[in-house]
Amino acid sequence: PRVVLALGVRRDARGRPAWYRISLPGRPNGRTGWVPAASLELRPVRKEIVIDRSERTLELRNVGRVELRTRVAVGAYGMETPLGRFYVMAKFRPTAPILGAFAFETSAYSKLSEWPGGGIVGIHGTDAPYLLGQAVSHGCVRVANEAILRLGKLVPVGTPIRIVA
Repeated sequence: PRVVLALGVRRDARGRPAWYRISLPGRPNGRTGWVPAASLELRPVRKEIVIDRSERTLELRNVGRVELRTRVAVGAYGMETPLGRFYVMAKFRPTAPILGAFAFETSAYSKLSEWPGGGIVGIHGTDAPYLLGQAVSHGCVRVANEAILRLGKLVPVGTPIRIVA
């Protein structure tokens, strides 16, 4: 099974869900598609990650209440972290020191097309915490290792991500 983010619903004449509009990962960001309701198993979402590029912060919200707030580094000029609605596609412990202690693969893509893996935007730890609060990445969101380890325990795959200016 693959985790997707449902964005909307079309109901049949009896008011039952017939189709769901879902977020499609890939280029360009913001693509959506419709799938039959019968092909999905829905689960309620209570958490959301909100990344503010200008404030250089990440908030984990649980039913709207801030559960964790931390400073981040975002994409540099020309490689900005993309704006929009995305979601967590996978969680993993990276082996590359630059990715820090933990990482999330998101459904967002950076402008950097030659990046390994096709420019997928990650939210990950860092081996350079002195860069937090700056615009220095290739589009990824860098988080202090202590914060990313906590997020790793609190954030399930499928969690929506909203990146704002």
